[in-house]
Amino acid sequence: MQTIESALTSAIDKACEAGWNLNQIALASGVPQPTLQNWWTGARSLHLVNVERLAAHFGMKLSKPRKNTGAPKG
Repeated sequence: MQTIESALTSAIDKACEAGWNLNQIALASGVPQPTLQNWWTGARSLHLVNVERLAAHFGMKLSKPRKNTGAPKG
């Protein structure tokens, strides 16, 4: 299962490959540029409000996990 952080990192990577930079992503998502930069470099974590803004910008949604109907693995 992919974490929220890895999903956001992947989305930002893809946006950067498509020609966006962190400043443009910050402006488009409503996340302050220093906040996004500090998270991207590993200096700080993101508050949930900024996670929500980035997720909305990239069209991401959380979903409930599927029910495990099989036998336990291991």
